[in-house]
Amino acid sequence: MIGRNGFLFESLDFGRVAVFLLGLIAGVPAMGLASPMTWEDDVRQSQAEGRWSDVARLYQEQLGREPGRGDLWVKLADIEVARGNTNAVMPALEMAVKALPGDAGLHARLSQQYAMANQPAKALQEIDRAVQGAPDNTDYLKARAQIANWLGKYKIAGDSYERLLKLSAQGPDYGLLLARSRTWQGDLDGAARAYKRYVESHDGEADVLLEYARVQGWRGDYSRALHLLDQYEKRFPGLPKPDGDRSRFLAWANKPHAATGINDELLVRKPDDYELNVTRTVALNIGNQKKEAVDSLGKLETLRPQSEEVVAIKRYVDTPLRPEVSLFGRFYNDEDNLSMWQESARAGYSVNPGTRLGALAEFWQLKADRGSGLENRDGTRTADYQKAMLQFQQTLLPSLWINAAAGAAEVDGTGSLFVYDVLAGARPWDSLLVSLEQSRDSVLISPRSASLGIRRDTTQVQAEWTPGFDYTVAAQGRFDRFSDGNDRWEGVLSPRRSVIRSNAMNLDLGVRALLFGFSEDLNSGYYDPGLYQQYALTAFSYWKLTPECGLSLIGAAGYYKDDTMNNFDFGWSGDTELTLGAHRDWMTKIGGHYMQNFRPSGGAYHAVAVDISLTRRF
Repeated sequence: MIGRNGFLFESLDFGRVAVFLLGLIAGVPAMGLASPMTWEDDVRQSQAEGRWSDVARLYQEQLGREPGRGDLWVKLADIEVARGNTNAVMPALEMAVKALPGDAGLHARLSQQYAMANQPAKALQEIDRAVQGAPDNTDYLKARAQIANWLGKYKIAGDSYERLLKLSAQGPDYGLLLARSRTWQGDLDGAARAYKRYVESHDGEADVLLEYARVQGWRGDYSRALHLLDQYEKRFPGLPKPDGDRSRFLAWANKPHAATGINDELLVRKPDDYELNVTRTVALNIGNQKKEAVDSLGKLETLRPQSEEVVAIKRYVDTPLRPEVSLFGRFYNDEDNLSMWQESARAGYSVNPGTRLGALAEFWQLKADRGSGLENRDGTRTADYQKAMLQFQQTLLPSLWINAAAGAAEVDGTGSLFVYDVLAGARPWDSLLVSLEQSRDSVLISPRSASLGIRRDTTQVQAEWTPGFDYTVAAQGRFDRFSDGNDRWEGVLSPRRSVIRSNAMNLDLGVRALLFGFSEDLNSGYYDPGLYQQYALTAFSYWKLTPECGLSLIGAAGYYKDDTMNNFDFGWSGDTELTLGAHRDWMTKIGGHYMQNFRPSGGAYHAVAVDISLTRRF
């Protein structure tokens, strides 16, 4: 067949001709059509031939064209791992996480890479994200706990162990790990609960029982700590006795003689042991051996000069010996519209650890309504009182000391009055503290009692007995002789028991019986019943806000009656005091007091008082 243009076509297949021509142009055989090679084909061929650097290059080139392909970044990371190029794994996983932010497994892998590169903060951040994506994955929780402990983030570690416990994960005992993590975190109350659960379900682990006892001691529950040490000795008689721990807890539990008796024997064998010297310093200071405590502190500073604990103990020992100046102010008002304003300045200086000198200047203004029977004897509303005293404190023996003060006082031109206060204190045993006090001062109850110049001579005996560690019995007997011919007697008995000893707070609950009475009923501007009775429940609490700051709350509620009443009536009182900087250069105390038909020193009425003090130590 002759074509239009003179070419010859003999039944040729036009499609075949076209393929043939294209084949010539492309340089491929004309008799078959082959698919072009893709980058994946190159990858497979390079992998088959073991050319991993080429494989990595091909992925990198493709990712340059498709940077948002998270799956390719993951494969690149796998390739870098396979060829041992660890430095390139982390950047690939970082890009993968950006492209696939919700993939828990990727966050966990990246966390592991950060941990291997000694970047624990980033490792914790990524494992946290993994846990958020898969909260029940025990592997992720274990890794999170380990990295958190590495960083000292014990709260996060503890949270991980608590989750593992709830999931009943197999492996190490997470109850014990939780207890230790809480201890490292400083959450001693949480640690004590965790140790208690663990010890109750695991018998025969001596080290754990000893750890539990120490945690109880550190949180202030010395009774429980010593009980656990007793259990330890009974259950493991073949192991060394924990006498060092026992002496330390006895010292902090205000049992200095018992603590020293054990600790001194241990120091003979280990004179440079740091923990034993800490116990000795604390016991000497509590036992009123101030000079010896200062010397022992010097050795502690030699053993560990930069230790935070030594710095804290130094404040504890030195604070009562430092020169100081204090200012104090108080305002009082009650339902009889009787008000008092008190302000004072005090200074103290230690000549040596056993001798301290001081001075006190005090001013009172008492105010009452005219016609109330409480006003000044000349009919005016107010009476002013001034007092100045020199003070002296001397330790005679560790178990015997005296505090004395003497000076002059005056009320609105009534003449100068010699005032004094002498107290002798003794501690014959760890469990018994007694004192005998004799004093003279004006009767500052109202403007009338002050302006009449009524003097009060007081003899007072106090005792505090602490049988064991949980109970305290306080007793007081007092006799006042007034210069207007009246006499007053008083007796108080108030046992209490410790209910809570924890790192956060202490709480004691008890009862109190208070009785007092006067020999005469006079119109001298003060409350003078023949017999006043008060029976109350009491609560003493202290909240440990920081090592240097705390809040005390004291309450009493019960029934009272005097000889003018036919029946007992209900009343209550509350006192609070906030202390800031207990052992610092500056210390502030702020107090509030409220009485609702209840007052320990007598009287049945409503009253409120607030006070503040500021102390500067040098």
